[in-house]
Amino acid sequence: MPGETQKLFLEDCLDDSPQTRAMVDLFEKDAQMLRKFSKAFASSCQKVLNAQVAMISATQEMSYYLRLYGMQNFPLDPPVGPSDEQNNTESCSIAANLNQFANYVDEISTCFQVFVTQLNDSMVYPLNKFIDNEFDELASSEKMYRISSEEEELVRQKYLKIPNRKENEQQRIQTNEECFAFRKKFHENALNYFSSLNSLQFKRQYMFIEPMMSFVHTMKLFFKMGCETLSPDSSSKIDEFLNKTSSHVCQVKVKQMENMEKTNNLIDLLQQDCSVYFAERPDDHANKNLKNSNILQKSGYLNLRSANADEQYK
Repeated sequence: MPGETQKLFLEDCLDDSPQTRAMVDLFEKDAQMLRKFSKAFASSCQKVLNAQVAMISATQEMSYYLRLYGMQNFPLDPPVGPSDEQNNTESCSIAANLNQFANYVDEISTCFQVFVTQLNDSMVYPLNKFIDNEFDELASSEKMYRISSEEEELVRQKYLKIPNRKENEQQRIQTNEECFAFRKKFHENALNYFSSLNSLQFKRQYMFIEPMMSFVHTMKLFFKMGCETLSPDSSSKIDEFLNKTSSHVCQVKVKQMENMEKTNNLIDLLQQDCSVYFAERPDDHANKNLKNSNILQKSGYLNLRSANADEQYK
């Protein structure tokens, strides 16, 4: 059973006593806090929806690039050999494997598109509409309540200022009629405003629960749709494809390890064989300190520089 709901007594609308005003202030403070919280809650729900929309965009972009690989014409892309074509072309072609993955990504993206539509229709849009309509109506009722209260108070003060004389009797009658009209208007607006505040106290008991019920129900349908997409027949095909692809990747990694081992052995062998070319010969070091004293004239580059220098100083 639901708990006891706090309410304003409609019988106190016309009384407009300090106690009634204090209760109205309390309900207004609660309504303001509830509005602030509901806005934040709606923002979090919108973030959940935006995350799913981003997931759709990301999967579509992923699918695009998976299919784009085969159109790049990489100059070093490994070709499919004749033996591979006889065994299974798809398991050895990078482009074919990526295209198959793109098909699976497209199916996943379609599921997310349906999920986003259902999530928006059942949770986000109704919640935003409810919050906007409810609090806009409450704000309008509050505004009319304040205006009518001020008008009723002004007319009352006007009536009290009329002198109690016989010549002012007609004015007192007219002002009294105005007081009655404004008092009636205030009473109607107060009843409407009090009813809106009371209604909000009832609606708060389900305004956050209903969106979460819709969210959980939509998630349940989303997972169910995923299970139907990956039906036993489809799942067996996916498992077969993944097993073949995994086997091919393992074979490539084994070949990579063998090639790395051969490469390391070859590097060590080349470094040993070529070390003689990098060592300095002893006789070269001895000849560095020898000077040829028989050279009597300059030649080559030094001769040219000397000739140019002599011409400049002539």
